[in-house]
Amino acid sequence: MTKRILSAISVLSAGVFAVCCTVDIPEIEKPEVPAPKYVEVGPEEKDDISKDPVSTSFDFTKMGGHPRLLLRADDFARISKAIGSDYYLSTVHDMIITRADWHMNQGPLMYKKIGKRLLDVSRTALERILYLSYSYKITGKSSYLAKAENTINEVCSYDDWNQKEHYLDVGEMALGVAIGLDWLYGDLKPETRQRARNALKAFAFDTYLTDDGKTFRNNMANWNQVCSGGLIAAAIACYEKDKYAMAEVIETLVENNRTHGMTIYGNDGNYPEGYMYWAYGTSYQVITMAALENIFGHDGGLKASSRGFEKTGLWAIFMEGPSGECFNYSDSKAPVYPRIPLWYMARFYDNASLLYSELPKIADGRYGEYFDERRFLPLVQVFADAALMADNMTPPEQKIWYGGETADVHPTVMVHTDIAVPQRDFYLAIKGGRSNTTHAHMDGGSFIFDAYGTRWAMDLGNQTYSTLEAAGIDLWNYSQNSTRWDVFRLNNYCHNVITLNDNIFHYKAGAMLDKSYYDGKENPLGGRFTCYALNRNGTDYDVDKQIRTVELVPEGDGYDLVVTDQMTSLAGKTPDVRWSMTTPAHAELISDTCISLSQNGVTMYLTATEESGAALKFFVRDANTEQTWDEYNEGATLVGFEGTMEAETTWKLTTRLSIIKP
Repeated sequence: MTKRILSAISVLSAGVFAVCCTVDIPEIEKPEVPAPKYVEVGPEEKDDISKDPVSTSFDFTKMGGHPRLLLRADDFARISKAIGSDYYLSTVHDMIITRADWHMNQGPLMYKKIGKRLLDVSRTALERILYLSYSYKITGKSSYLAKAENTINEVCSYDDWNQKEHYLDVGEMALGVAIGLDWLYGDLKPETRQRARNALKAFAFDTYLTDDGKTFRNNMANWNQVCSGGLIAAAIACYEKDKYAMAEVIETLVENNRTHGMTIYGNDGNYPEGYMYWAYGTSYQVITMAALENIFGHDGGLKASSRGFEKTGLWAIFMEGPSGECFNYSDSKAPVYPRIPLWYMARFYDNASLLYSELPKIADGRYGEYFDERRFLPLVQVFADAALMADNMTPPEQKIWYGGETADVHPTVMVHTDIAVPQRDFYLAIKGGRSNTTHAHMDGGSFIFDAYGTRWAMDLGNQTYSTLEAAGIDLWNYSQNSTRWDVFRLNNYCHNVITLNDNIFHYKAGAMLDKSYYDGKENPLGGRFTCYALNRNGTDYDVDKQIRTVELVPEGDGYDLVVTDQMTSLAGKTPDVRWSMTTPAHAELISDTCISLSQNGVTMYLTATEESGAALKFFVRDANTEQTWDEYNEGATLVGFEGTMEAETTWKLTTRLSIIKP
């Protein structure tokens, strides 16, 4: 077995919903599109009649007939019954059918790369096949079957699935073809089934153990989860044609996923690659687990291999702020959106509270809008337990989530003072970590803050990969001198941290969670981080380790955000210190020691003092650069203060964001 990962991000084409209209709209004549020419295939291979392989891991005699990938034949009747009795599942069903109908009106899916990626095509193929297969199995409408079969033929006639340049594309394409092959098996033409198996063999099974597949086998994060999940699903779908080869794929990649992909959850469940990649990698992780459990009754020891997996659902819930934005550290977007893996986790762990934040997203329509993992929406029906949803769903009881042992796993602290009432909920989230891990930014010790339903301290999040790559940015090089750190959204200048001497952070330095902060505290509402040499220049240090404490402090009917920073300058060092925070609020310097922040009818005040009385100069600046590769950060402002330390002195900075004017 081997191991490893990289990552990628996706944007699917925006969805269009059917709109009722009372006026007659003339039909627009559509140009003729030539019928796709599919590669020739011979007669369909006969089933492998040899005995099922004997394995200590899986009982392959349980494989059974089609469908078997995630669902058996009688499960579709179960889903239909649940749709008829549950409002939320009925609503999701309608959303799936609406999107499937949109796909029905789309032309052939052509091979088209964006930069080095075929990923957009792979994801569109997966979505189209999954939605149409589901819609056919539930409604019986043959038009869905025909369109799904056409899509399978289209993508399986490509010359490649981009396995040499970007193997992630193979993982997603393999899952889509596998679901179509398995769920529609008896209704597909024999030549379609054979064409699908030929493509899976040529582009997936024959390549995953070669150098092409090393990028996911050696990876310890989402690439491993995605590619392992896609290929395991494909092997399940193709099992009866080559039992020993498919059993080897399953066993090899389950073991590889166990020792690599599952390690990302650590002991506490935080996901180092952030909110967005949690949804991506964990979607594939639960697909793998559910697929194995549906056949063998167990997941091959995947969940047992990770102490953090059972806790990661709660981590995902706490990552969402009452402003409607998440804690979008690393390469993550800000909007909160549906979390498909929580449906699996709620059922498996019999924990209805994991769906507490999901049901409102169905009711307000977010499940029917575009979101990054929308292609997996039909899996809600696969994972959902209607009986569990009938329970009285209550929010998580705890107010704080914290975890992460080392800088590698990006330790995180998140506080909700009243998660059930967004307008009363004060939300604080802080992170540690270091910048030389996958998708990381230079943001050790950074924080975000929501109050009164609005974000006040923000993270600018990610920037589109393809634009940076086209500009010549060495985006996947995390070393100190990489041009990755010339990107404003990725370096420390835009994050809510302290910067010394205008230096970028050191790529190996880290911010560690100090768990002793919680000793003896009955209701802790924050966290403390030790920031080891974040601002060093090579081996040259200006200050001893920085200690940052960020917490919510009761004040009146709410809470103030209080940030305390302590550090000691070394002999011969007089570092320039800049404390900065990025905010979407309108900012105004109203005195030498106070900045007002206003939005949505609320004004808050940023103040700071240094314990010994050192002079601080406050600033309000535009959060943009003149670099051509940097995306424009509309509405974002940098606020904070600057000062210069004398040598061998200790500073203790106390910064407060409060609704009370000083």
